[in-house]
Amino acid sequence: VSIRVVVSGAGNLKLIKQPIIQIPKGFEKYDVKITDKTQLTENGVEGNIIYDQVIVPQQEGVVSIPPVKFVYYDLVQHKYVTLQTSPMELKVMRGDGSSKDILSVDLPNEDILPLKVGDSALDKVGHFFFGSIPYYIILLLLLVSGSILAYRYRDRFAHRVDMVLKRGKNASRIATSRLHSANLLKMKGRNIEFYDEILQALWGYVSDKLNLPVEQLSRDNISEQLMAINVPMEVIDKFIMAIDECEYERYAPGNEKGNMQKTFDVAMKAISDMEETIKKVKVQKSKNTNVLSFLMIALLALPIHAFSQTKSDVDKLYQKGNYAQAVKGYEKLLEQGESAALYYNLGNCYYRLDNIPHAVLAYERAQRLAPSDDDIRFNLQLAQSKTIDKLTPESEMFFVTWYKALVNLLSVDCWAYLSLISLFLALLSLVVYIFVERELLQKLSRGTLPLFFVLFILTTFFAIQQVCLLDASNHGIIMLPSAVVRETPDQKSKEIFILHEGSKV
Repeated sequence: VSIRVVVSGAGNLKLIKQPIIQIPKGFEKYDVKITDKTQLTENGVEGNIIYDQVIVPQQEGVVSIPPVKFVYYDLVQHKYVTLQTSPMELKVMRGDGSSKDILSVDLPNEDILPLKVGDSALDKVGHFFFGSIPYYIILLLLLVSGSILAYRYRDRFAHRVDMVLKRGKNASRIATSRLHSANLLKMKGRNIEFYDEILQALWGYVSDKLNLPVEQLSRDNISEQLMAINVPMEVIDKFIMAIDECEYERYAPGNEKGNMQKTFDVAMKAISDMEETIKKVKVQKSKNTNVLSFLMIALLALPIHAFSQTKSDVDKLYQKGNYAQAVKGYEKLLEQGESAALYYNLGNCYYRLDNIPHAVLAYERAQRLAPSDDDIRFNLQLAQSKTIDKLTPESEMFFVTWYKALVNLLSVDCWAYLSLISLFLALLSLVVYIFVERELLQKLSRGTLPLFFVLFILTTFFAIQQVCLLDASNHGIIMLPSAVVRETPDQKSKEIFILHEGSKV
């Protein structure tokens, strides 16, 4: 058991007499550890003197520890005043012997984790990408694009399951089947039926591939449609020439078998070239999209070079042991913008200077900006262990803890980027579902479209929750040596208890 007595006030606290803690029989006691938390201020010397007494019970039972008394001379009342604590009652029970019940008052082997060096993103104070003008511009562009696509191609989207609208994926297979039938007719010498089958293969292929009805098939129309999907003009010309060749050879004089073979070869070459070209165009579009995405990510990830150089200089001051100068450097950088790494490093400086309240404050601010950072969490807990008051956090339901952990898994801007990426992927799934003819991709996009849209809604909600947490002002760190908590907000009201520097309220 550790008994802590804290004497707070202003004056020459180092000369006060140590309060006597009366320990009853049945306890083994150790030397009192005295910690001086005083400092010179404008009001003189003020702060706290901490007395820690470790006692080890030797027998079971209920034991009462008498009040600890402290006597001082009050300069205002011109008399001696005696203060005393409330009596403490301990219930000592036998341990199970499965573990060592050792209470460590100090943690000499534990130290804060080192600085965060290197590049670090710098944000303006109170500024986030989430909710900014660029964020809303990108969000509106994606939403408007999706709305236009859904409205413009609503009929195709609504009837996508219709087999008529899915025939594009079978265009090459059907054309190959017709060419095979034409080849059989060629070998039988049935030239009229052969040329009809070749023409049906050519016109049917382009009709299925472009989803064009028969009444809209013309040389000019299919040329325009093929150019719209970036098919090279030379490939289009070869395909049109194959149609012309078939119609010409049908009535051309000469060797019928030679004419049919020539027509068959030209048609086969035209269809195979067109199929290969369309596949290449789709692959190229995919590559262009990937390059654009990479460039956008690279632009977002560009570091602020001047900031990283300045931060590097301040980091060197800390590494050389110039903690006071490093504090000034980090605080000057924080005037330009906020960063979890800056607050974290500032907390390390204050910790080295034994300024625990400012260290706790800096770590708390760092954790707000990077709630999932394990280094920040460790240093904050270590700094809080050095505070005078050992306050127990409010208990909460386990699912509330899980939800907060999920929300704090990423920062505000990370959730914002993820929400935009999810919306973009949902839009991409819509495009694939409307325009791509492969059945596998159709099924995949049909499943990913609602999935990514739901993910967009969730990540946006988490970003909003993070902003609310960051903007909340319902907690604070006590920076004064001590603060009196009263029953009402009135200086004349009754004192309840005293909180000391570094405590979070």
